[in-house]
Amino acid sequence: MASVTVRTRDELEAAKNAKAQQIVVVGKLADDLKKTRKFAKLGAVGVAAIVTAVGLAPVTAGLSTLSLGAVAAVTGVEIIGIITAASLGLSLILAIYKGYDVEYEAGGKVIFKRKEGK
Repeated sequence: MASVTVRTRDELEAAKNAKAQQIVVVGKLADDLKKTRKFAKLGAVGVAAIVTAVGLAPVTAGLSTLSLGAVAAVTGVEIIGIITAASLGLSLILAIYKGYDVEYEAGGKVIFKRKEGK
């Protein structure tokens, strides 16, 4: 699969699973992905902190979301980025950033190009 344009989370996941060489994301999804761009630079500890804080929210009736401020401070990821990534699916976001190089373009477009050997 050479290049595919996606507008929804499901389309993005399908394109990733099909190992598209290039994924062009447009619309609201592109805007949402721009908020998660710092995830590409996170190490294992930062990712673990975010996953833990977000994952505990249902168990603690949302009280663990109060720790998002601390997690955001430690990781350098804005709270809105954490919330957006959680709503899109942390595993999908992390897999995309791991397997693709990213270009953020003006006009609400994000282009993911598959990394060599992935």
